[in-house]
Amino acid sequence: LATIASGASAERMRFTAYVILSIVLGGIIYPVFGHWAWTSHFVGKAPGWLESLGFRDFSGSTVVHSLGAWAALASIVIIGPRIGKFDQRTSSRKLRGHNLTLATMGVFILWMGW
Repeated sequence: LATIASGASAERMRFTAYVILSIVLGGIIYPVFGHWAWTSHFVGKAPGWLESLGFRDFSGSTVVHSLGAWAALASIVIIGPRIGKFDQRTSSRKLRGHNLTLATMGVFILWMGW
């Protein structure tokens, strides 16, 4: 979950901020949102308030990915644009990739692991 959010703010967030984000997302926000969406599936009690409104989350995809996306959006709004991406006139400059070999290895690991 925190990895989804870190993809948007990679190289722009300090490590301590990332640890705090991970703890807050994984320890507070995710369990609460999961409780709202999945209570009757695991506990067997009355459904959570989202579930009682007809919300259905197949395989946990909505809870995990939407929560990661909202956290990513919040972090990039707070952090701001990438340093070096815009010049003085706010026109965009192309950022070159850092290491094509590592990026290619990451793609292959993803293909094999998926």
